[in-house]
Amino acid sequence: MGQYDNKCRQCDGGVIVNGEDEEACDVCRGYGYLLTVEGHNLIEFLKRRGVHVPMSPRDEEGLRGIIE
Repeated sequence: MGQYDNKCRQCDGGVIVNGEDEEACDVCRGYGYLLTVEGHNLIEFLKRRGVHVPMSPRDEEGLRGIIE
């Protein structure tokens, strides 16, 4: 079995804390993990098979900013 992701070293569970503010990590886009090559290939395989892959927490945060 391959290694599909590694824990992001830039954040704590996808969150960066600046004083009292929290925001999604730019490096891992808020997931808390970074895909390896095997992980990326697996995601692409699943997309080709019609499996829905949700937005990253960082993308959701940006979308909320546009809507509000």
